[in-house]
Amino acid sequence: MSGGRTCYSISGNPSLSLYKQEGSVINRNVRHLVALFSIGLILSIVLVACGGEKEAPPPTRTPLPQPTPTPRSTPLPEVELPIILGSPDKPIDLFFVIASAESSQETALETLQTQLTDQLGEDLAVKVDLLATPREALDTICNGEPALIWVDAFTYIAAERACGATPLLGVRQTQRVGANGVSFDFVYDRRVLGNAATPEMLANRKICRIEGDDSPINWVYPSLALRAVGVDPVSGVQAIVTVADAQELVQAVFEEKCVAGAIANNQLDTLVRRLQNATPAVRINERTDAPDVMVMQEGKEPWPDVPYSVLIAAPDFVLPPTFSDLVVAALQELIDTKEDDALKALVPNAELVARTANNYADFRAWLEAARWGMDN
Repeated sequence: MSGGRTCYSISGNPSLSLYKQEGSVINRNVRHLVALFSIGLILSIVLVACGGEKEAPPPTRTPLPQPTPTPRSTPLPEVELPIILGSPDKPIDLFFVIASAESSQETALETLQTQLTDQLGEDLAVKVDLLATPREALDTICNGEPALIWVDAFTYIAAERACGATPLLGVRQTQRVGANGVSFDFVYDRRVLGNAATPEMLANRKICRIEGDDSPINWVYPSLALRAVGVDPVSGVQAIVTVADAQELVQAVFEEKCVAGAIANNQLDTLVRRLQNATPAVRINERTDAPDVMVMQEGKEPWPDVPYSVLIAAPDFVLPPTFSDLVVAALQELIDTKEDDALKALVPNAELVARTANNYADFRAWLEAARWGMDN
């Protein structure tokens, strides 16, 4: 025995002893391998029994929606482009109110169209045309038309009331009837009404009226003057006597066929002289202290001049001022260059001047006092 290890020998042979020792070592190794194999087998069985680690399934891919095929033969709908105001497809209208145009006015219309087209070029398209009546002018400008229209002062006030139309230019004249408008005189029989007659005194009296409606002086203006003081020109007078002209009206007043009538202002002296020189002569006393026929409230008339024609524009939200300003500038250019003959043929004038609503304040107030409307 050596070092705690017991060695046996058989028949005293040392090689057999060595063999037994090596076999012991091999046996231990075999047992070790068997143990490792057993442990691995047990672990495998455990993993299989517990399910082990499963691999993650591959991701599911959702198919994309397929577009609906559009047949190539089906055209897409056309998109309508907006029509621009002031373009050739939608020009600004410039109207003149002329009931029945003469050939010279038709020619003037064409000339003015060419002139404005040349003046404005590509900046603005303008169409020049005619309207037949003031009522048509009122309806046109207040029904949304992007227009400018030359109208009489009464139509302007009606359009201002109805839709907010604005004045741009007004006519001036140099005749003695007035630079900015026409006025009238009531002439009356001083022997009946005395030296200080007023329009109120014409109630229940006979009134002379010039026949025809060509001039507003014949009846429109005097009837408004009566209404402004509360006298109805139809039911509030005794009678209406029709005469041919202003000279016959003065004679009728002198002969007491009527007590008063209206003539253009500052015409009485001329008419009296014509009657005195007529055959037979009409001997009208015109002494300043006691004339037979005289002017009512001379210099103190409660009625204003009635303005000449005026260029009005549609409301700003229909026709922007930038457009109307271009048209006015083009018209002014024609005047400045002395090329306004065509314009004067359509709108007789000595001068065109800028106008605003304030320039018509007195006239507007007079119409309001007379309770005037387009239809009365």
